[in-house]
Amino acid sequence: RLRTVTGVQTCALPISVLLAAIVDRLPDHGGAITAADIDDSFVRNRGNLRDALFDLYDRFEHRVRREPAADMPKVR
Repeated sequence: RLRTVTGVQTCALPISVLLAAIVDRLPDHGGAITAADIDDSFVRNRGNLRDALFDLYDRFEHRVRREPAADMPKVR
């Protein structure tokens, strides 16, 4: 017999650790996102993982477009 389960399941990892792990698995960002950025984004977005990821992407785009370093990937 199958049962449908609704609701949100809890995660074994703290969300802040999960956020850092997700960023760590992304393609190389050339140091554009730091651990301090991850912590700050997590706090600013009150633990909302989705919003924190959007915020970190915006930070990456802003830094790559404004301060391109020689070893950073170019974004078009």
